[in-house]
Amino acid sequence: MALLPGLPDPTLEPVRRPHFRETRVKRTSLLMLLLMVMAGGSGGVRDGHIDECAEQISGCHFTQTCSNTWGSYHCTCPRGFSSSGPGQPCLDVNECTLPERCQHRCENTIGSFMCLCPPGYRLNANRRTCDDINECREQDVQCGRDQLCFNLRGSYKCVSAPCPPEYQRDPATGSCILDCRWGKNNCPPGVTYAHILAFKTASLPAGIQAYQDLVRLMAYDQHGSLVPQTLFSIIENETGVAFRIRLEGGKGILSTLDPLAAGREYRMVVEAVSYDEVEHFIKYSTRFIIFLHISQYPY
Repeated sequence: MALLPGLPDPTLEPVRRPHFRETRVKRTSLLMLLLMVMAGGSGGVRDGHIDECAEQISGCHFTQTCSNTWGSYHCTCPRGFSSSGPGQPCLDVNECTLPERCQHRCENTIGSFMCLCPPGYRLNANRRTCDDINECREQDVQCGRDQLCFNLRGSYKCVSAPCPPEYQRDPATGSCILDCRWGKNNCPPGVTYAHILAFKTASLPAGIQAYQDLVRLMAYDQHGSLVPQTLFSIIENETGVAFRIRLEGGKGILSTLDPLAAGREYRMVVEAVSYDEVEHFIKYSTRFIIFLHISQYPY
């Protein structure tokens, strides 16, 4: 049978049929969704809203956490992880690449990080900074005769601190005292100490610059009271570094005129002469043996 011009061949499938079927499926799905809503909802449908997270139809990666929102959802990663977007895996964040995480050294861990300290230090309660361990006190270090334990930042050492003949060791301060009540030493009226030899130690952080104050020295009388009428002077310094001492409120402030090298030790001697505030005669004399240590680290 001949076909009329313009009519399609009935043996061929119409080109509109697939589009018609797709439209019918969409209409059927919408109808089913509408019936579910009218019935009160079930599964991941609530009040006309589809919970993609509950229905497991979200685009989140299995390492991501799906958070349902009205009309949509969010994909997030646990703390310490990040992702480039929905459907992308959560990868560990290297927190150690971020600034000022740890004072000394940072070690990355899965989902977090930890701060480490050098030997002789312990991690502070804030989990970031390092505190020096005072081995002299905590380990009750017993140095030899005529020695004292010098706590360094990160370590300790025993330094020589002998008392001269006729001097007695003060068990409370470790100083050497020349008592006027024994021997042939003459003292001013009311004074029992002819001379005091005091040992001072200080361990300081690295980065000490020129003109920076280091140690504060104070002279005391036999009753433990500060003697403000005191003059201080450096009488021995073989360190190769220039130091100075100034009077401030009856105290001697030792400072450096040069930068101090990290990891180095310095020793000097300062003489303090205290005067009677009325008669202006020399009442007390104290000699300070000063040990300085500069840490390898700025803490």
